[in-house]
Amino acid sequence: MPPLTRVLLLAALTLPPAACRLPLTAHRTAVAVALTATPTATPTATPTATPTATDPCERVAAAQRVLLEAVPPPPDDAVLPTDLTRCIPTPRGAWSLEFDSIHWDTASPSWRGHWSLAHYDAAHRRVAVALTQPGDSRAEDLTPAAENLEVFSPYSSLGSETEAFDYDGDGEPELALVLTLGLHESADPIRGRIWTFRDGAIDLFAPTRDIDVARVEDVDHDGRPDLLVTAPFNTTAEAPHSGFTYAIEVPAWVFHSVAGGAFSSNDAVAVSAARTACPSAPSRTLRTPTEVACARAWSLPTDAVQAAITRGCRRRAPVAGTGDPCPELDAMRAFAPLDAPTQLGPTAVPTP
Repeated sequence: MPPLTRVLLLAALTLPPAACRLPLTAHRTAVAVALTATPTATPTATPTATPTATDPCERVAAAQRVLLEAVPPPPDDAVLPTDLTRCIPTPRGAWSLEFDSIHWDTASPSWRGHWSLAHYDAAHRRVAVALTQPGDSRAEDLTPAAENLEVFSPYSSLGSETEAFDYDGDGEPELALVLTLGLHESADPIRGRIWTFRDGAIDLFAPTRDIDVARVEDVDHDGRPDLLVTAPFNTTAEAPHSGFTYAIEVPAWVFHSVAGGAFSSNDAVAVSAARTACPSAPSRTLRTPTEVACARAWSLPTDAVQAAITRGCRRRAPVAGTGDPCPELDAMRAFAPLDAPTQLGPTAVPTP
């Protein structure tokens, strides 16, 4: 099985690209090849010569440089998001995040264009799918789109976390891709998916097709990256007096990677992680969204959860700056009927 490969990259459009790259942790190996160079100030620079290299990432890097050299310079405060292109070598070719087109739209103002996830084999045959940005209500579009990238600059950023690992053991790694759209004074939408290349096509990895991945981490240090998921409790609330939104703090449930490509949210590893986040059965009062999510992990019935929320909010002092004992009450009520991915066992219904 090929070694685990992890690449972290973040495109913060208000800073120069070199200042935005995150360091890799010491126990991981960086094998990604940057596809970009610093854009020229000349709007119509002469394209570089067609490369003769056989390595897929070298050829892709050269093609991306040609594309970016032709992009007219944007305003001074709008940095070209070049860190959104990256090539990750694999035993049989490469995975690549790449621009098909990009331009500065003065009217928006924003960077707009077409952005793809591509797979190359050793002969440089390309298969690609159009990516869906976080916050976009459309499902993954597996056919080309006119434009699927829009990043408002300097008020937003687009970051990505990638992890290449051969989950199903077929010799070619799957790609975990978690995209985060950084918004100014608002909650940052996240879209995480696992992609696979099989039978000449890119598709969502079947065992994780319905899993909304928040981040990827090898929780039990067995060499297989696990998935951390905040759904179905991942939601936002409005900050008092400002109208801006923020992500409500909830537990991250572990989907443990096991041999053969499956993921378990209720094996020993997943349950141990959930017990760390939710160490005890719920009490008679529930006062935060995390406590409600944990109550559902402990299988407290919906009506008992609702009653515990009522008691908790009645007895809780107002939260500083809000004057409200339960400013996230709407989310807590909405959580009450939801099932936690990890179940910690039934618990006795608290006495009223």
